[in-house]
Amino acid sequence: MRRKKKGELFLTFIFVLLTLYASWRFPWKGTWQALQQANLSLLLLATLVNLSSLVAKGWSWHLLLESLVPHRWQAAQKATFIGAAANCLSVSFVGEGFRVGNIVRQQKLPASSVITSLAWERLIEGIALSFLILFVPRLLPLPPSLNRLWLGALIVVGFFSLFSLSPFRAASSRFYRLLSFLNRSLPTSLSQLSSPRVLIFPLVLTFYNWIAAWLTFHLVLMAMNANPKLSASFLAMLSTNLAGLLRLTPANVGVFQASMVATLLVCGISAEVGMAASLALQGLQVIPVLLIAFIIILFFT
Repeated sequence: MRRKKKGELFLTFIFVLLTLYASWRFPWKGTWQALQQANLSLLLLATLVNLSSLVAKGWSWHLLLESLVPHRWQAAQKATFIGAAANCLSVSFVGEGFRVGNIVRQQKLPASSVITSLAWERLIEGIALSFLILFVPRLLPLPPSLNRLWLGALIVVGFFSLFSLSPFRAASSRFYRLLSFLNRSLPTSLSQLSSPRVLIFPLVLTFYNWIAAWLTFHLVLMAMNANPKLSASFLAMLSTNLAGLLRLTPANVGVFQASMVATLLVCGISAEVGMAASLALQGLQVIPVLLIAFIIILFFT
C-alpha cells in the first residue's frame, strides 16, 4: 500500500511539474481571446445537452435497478447527480460509492442489487461506446494518422467494460473490501438482468448518453468558432474519457485539457482554441452538476 501511495505521489508530482512548464510556455493570450469571443447561446445549449446526458445515465441505471428491486426514478437521478459531483471533487473514482450509499440509505435497498445494476450499467456503456468506435470511422473522415488507433481504443474500452463486472474500485481500501464482500451475491442477480427485454431500453438511453456527450463537445467547439468537424469532436470526447482513467487531479483538471488540446491539434484546431474549448467544456460539465448536487443534498435528502 505504501509503494502504491508513493507511486501515486510521484506521478502527481511529475504531472504538476509538466503542467507548470506547459502553462509557462503556453500562448494564453489567444486562449483568453477565444473565450471572450465565445458564443454564449451555444455554451448554454451545450450545458443543457450535457445535463440531459446525465439524466439519461441515471434513467438507464434506474431501469436496470428496477428489474431487481423497486425504487423511485427520482432517487436514481438524485444518486446519479450526487455521484457525478463526488467524482468532480475527488482524485479517485468515488462517485459509484456515493451512488450506492445514497440510494441504499434513501430507498432501503439491498446493496448487492445496487452494485449489480451498476456493474451492468458500466458494461452497457462499454458496449455502446464500442459500437460508436466501430461505426464512426466508417461514416466520418478521420485524420490518417489516427486510423490505426481505433483498434487500440476499442480494446481499452472493452477491457475496462469487462473489468467493471469485477468488484468495484472504491475510494478507500475499506470500502473496496466491503464491495468485494457484497459482490459474492452477484451471480444470483446477474441472471435477472440477462434478458434482452430488460437491457434494450437501458442500451438505447446509454447510446443517447454518449451521443449527447459527443454533441456537447461539438457545441462547445462551435461556440469557440473552431469550425469543427464531427470527427474532431468525437475524437476529443474519446481521448478525454480515456485520459480520465488516470485521475491525478480533482475532475481530472489538467489531464483533461492536455488530452483535448493534443487531439484537436491533430484535427487542425489550434492549441489556443483547443485550450479555450477544454476550459469552457469542463466548466459547464462541473459547475452545474455541483450546484444541482448541492441543492439535492440541502433540500431533497
